Amino acid sequence: MKFYPEDYIVEVVVPLTDLNGAKVVPTAITAVLYDGDDAVIVDLGSLPFDPVADTHTVAIPKEFNRLMGDEIRAARILRVGIVTDAGTIPRSFSYAIESEQRLVLMENTFLTLEAAEFQALDTPNVTGWNVASEAQKLAALTESYRRLTMIPMRYQVHRPLTGGSTSGWRSDWNSIAPRELLEEVVIERDVWDEITVEQFADFPTAFKKALRRAQFTEANELLQGDAVSKKHRQGIVTETIGESSVTLRTGAIDFGIASETMKALVGYVYFNNRIRRA
Repeated sequence: MKFYPEDYIVEVVVPLTDLNGAKVVPTAITAVLYDGDDAVIVDLGSLPFDPVADTHTVAIPKEFNRLMGDEIRAARILRVGIVTDAGTIPRSFSYAIESEQRLVLMENTFLTLEAAEFQALDTPNVTGWNVASEAQKLAALTESYRRLTMIPMRYQVHRPLTGGSTSGWRSDWNSIAPRELLEEVVIERDVWDEITVEQFADFPTAFKKALRRAQFTEANELLQGDAVSKKHRQGIVTETIGESSVTLRTGAIDFGIASETMKALVGYVYFNNRIRRA
């Protein structure tokens, strides 16, 4: 699939051949543009063409290649009908449009690509990251963000004690100083999408650093592979090589991320999930 920047005039070259590759002489050429959900964006109708040409170029105006709302990337599908005396030959072409800034804070990342590169400088064993292309790094960071935001997390903040009564306050607040309380804030998995950039900026510095470290670590593990976690998910408990037998650690809750990523989140993963009534 080809990628184009937003607001770009995309030109699709359509071979005027049948499904076997043989040249055909069209009597008409039609085209309809769809989005990634297969909804019609625009019906381009019957297009002017040169019947003796080997190809026909369909130009899709830039107004149909704009992102909507908070979209960072969107799919486009151009379906072309080559009408001949023997029938209509269908052709389908897909491409993607994307914003200039592919990583957007709290949309698909906790950190920029540049910040991730700095993380790599201070992290040992980042073979997967170092050999990856920029496109692969961006894809890995986006996927690692998706995985992390499927996990309920928590952090603690200090709140001043402003009165003598704690009536109505959460039971998980603990007194740590005469005029200060420690509040535990829980971010459930279905709340991550609602957190704004401003709210993220107000997170404790240590928590933000842990999230960014975890995202980079998971991206690197995606690029080079986490063999132990993969074997756990396949149900492998014991591995025997020659005369040696190794028992893989089991029993831990699998949140769908690598073991090294979990280490970066120590103290922040919220394990107290409850089954609730709808």
